[in-house]
Amino acid sequence: MLKKIPLILICLFFILSIASALNKSAVIDELAHIAAGLTYATKHTLRFNPEHPPLIKNLAAFPLVALKVQLPPDYGYLTQYNLGGKILYESHISADKILFSARLPLIIMSVLFAALFYVLIKKYFNQKIALLALFLFALSPDIIAFSHYVVTDLPAAIFIFLTIFYFSRFLADSSLKNSLLSGIFFGTALSVKFSAITIIPLIVFGFLFSLKNKIKKDAEVKNQHLVYIWRFLLLVIIALLIINFVYFFSGYNDFFKSQQSMFNFTLNNYYNGLNKVLTHVYDGHDYPQYLFGSYINDGSWAYFPLAFIVKTPLPLLILILIATIGPFLIKGRLDIKQKIKNFLEKPTFVQIFIFNSLLFLIIYIAASLKSKLNIGIRHLLPIFPFIYLLISIAITKIWSQIKFNQKKKFNLIIAFLLSWYLILTLIAFPNYLSYFNEIAAYGKYGEFYLNDSNLDWGQDLIYLANWVKKNNVAEIYVDYYGGGNPKYYLQDSFIPWHIDYGLPQKGLLAVSKFYIMTSIYNKSINKSKFSYEPLRSQKPIKRIGNSILIYELK
Repeated sequence: MLKKIPLILICLFFILSIASALNKSAVIDELAHIAAGLTYATKHTLRFNPEHPPLIKNLAAFPLVALKVQLPPDYGYLTQYNLGGKILYESHISADKILFSARLPLIIMSVLFAALFYVLIKKYFNQKIALLALFLFALSPDIIAFSHYVVTDLPAAIFIFLTIFYFSRFLADSSLKNSLLSGIFFGTALSVKFSAITIIPLIVFGFLFSLKNKIKKDAEVKNQHLVYIWRFLLLVIIALLIINFVYFFSGYNDFFKSQQSMFNFTLNNYYNGLNKVLTHVYDGHDYPQYLFGSYINDGSWAYFPLAFIVKTPLPLLILILIATIGPFLIKGRLDIKQKIKNFLEKPTFVQIFIFNSLLFLIIYIAASLKSKLNIGIRHLLPIFPFIYLLISIAITKIWSQIKFNQKKKFNLIIAFLLSWYLILTLIAFPNYLSYFNEIAAYGKYGEFYLNDSNLDWGQDLIYLANWVKKNNVAEIYVDYYGGGNPKYYLQDSFIPWHIDYGLPQKGLLAVSKFYIMTSIYNKSINKSKFSYEPLRSQKPIKRIGNSILIYELK
C-alpha cells in the first residue's frame, strides 16, 4: 500500500489541477501570456510581454498552433491584453478549448515535477522524507492554484528547485553529467522568469567555496581544481546557449532585422526585459495594494510575511513551527560546532543541498522584503518546494530521535495535521487561488486582508455565467475584472457597468472584489466620484467563488 501512495497523491494533484482548469475563466495575466506566446510561435517577434522570458509562453502556444488558432490581421496594432482577448473570444474555436489547450502543458509540467520531486528525494534522502514532501507539495492550495494557469510563477519555482538540486550535485561530484544537468536547468530557469536571477549569488558562492576546497586538496588529485573550473564554465555556457536558443526561436524575425550578433540580440532583449521587471519591483505597481485594512503605494516589508500567514494552510504553519523548534528540544543531537566542522571539511551532497536550500531561502526572502511589487503570494512560490522538503527532513529527524514512548503521541499529532491539510485542500476545490486559511475565515472575507492575485484575478466568470443560467436571470449588471469576456459567457443577460456610473437604481449587480476595493481607494483620493463602499454594509445574495459578489439593489 505504501508504494501506491505516491501515485495516488500525484493522480489527485493531476485531477484537482485539470478539474480546476476546466472550471476557471481566464485570469488577467493569461491574456498577455497567450497573446505573446502565439506571436512568438507563429510570427517569431518579441514585441509582446518582454517583462517575462519567452519559454513558458511558447510552451503554452504550441497546442494553439496545432489547433490552428490564428492571430487577427491587426495584431501588430493591439495591446497584449486586447490581442489576448481577440485570440480567445473572436476565434473560430471556442474560448474554453483554446484556454484549456494553453493550460494543459503547464499542468503536465507541474505533475511531472511532482513525480520527479518524489523520486529525487527518495533517492538521495529516504522514502519517508520523500512521501511527506510530496504530500505537502501535491496537496498545497497555493501550488494547485497556479498549476493550471498560463503564468510563470510555478514553472519558475520548479526550475529554480531543479537548478539548485543539480548544482548541489555538481558541487558534491563535479562530473560531466552533473555539469550538463546543472547548466540545462539553470538556463531553463533563467528562460522562465527573471526572478531566477536570485540563484546567481548562490551559484557564484558555491563555485568559489568549492574551488577553495579543491585547491587545498590538489595535492591528492593533481589539477582537480582545473577540471572543476572547466566543467563549471561548461555549465555556464550551456545555460547561455539555452537562453540564446529560446530568444532566437521566439524572435528570429527581429534578430534578422536587427543585424546584431545572436549574443548581443539575446543580451539586449534579456536586459530590457529584466530592466522592466526591476523597475516594477523597485517602483511598485501602477495601482495601490490592499494590506490588512491599509492601501500601500510604495510596498511594505510586511506584505509577504502577512500574506504567507493568511494564505498558507494552518496545519502547514504548525508543521513549520514544529520543524523549526523541535530539533532544538530533542536530546542526543550532534554538537552544532561538530556539524559545521564536518560540513567544512568534507560535505556530502545532502549537506550541500540543505545548506544551499537555506541560503536560497535567505536570499529570496530578503529580496521579497525589499520588493515594492506586492501583488500576490505567487511571487513566493519559488521557496515552497524547499520549505516542504526542509519540513519533511526535520519532522523525520525529530521522529527518529525522540524516545520510543513519545513516538505514538508524535505520530498522532502529525497524522492529525496531515489529515487536516488533506481535508481543507479538498474542501477548497476549485477555489484555490482565493484560498485563505482559518485565520482569515477561509477567504469568505478575504478582501479585508489582501487583493489582486491573492483573491480576485478574474477566475470565476464561468461560475457567474452558470449561476445566471441556472437562475434564469434575464439581466444583470456586471463590473468584472479579469481575463474573461462577460459578453461571451453571459450573452444577452450581460449589462456592462462601471463605478463611474454610480450604483444601479435597481436590479442585480455582479461586481469583482478587486473593483470594490480599488473603487473605495480611488474615491478616497478624489480620483473617482463614486465607490462601492455602500455595498460593504449590504449582504450579497450570492458569492461566486469568493471573487465575485452579487447584490440585489432595490
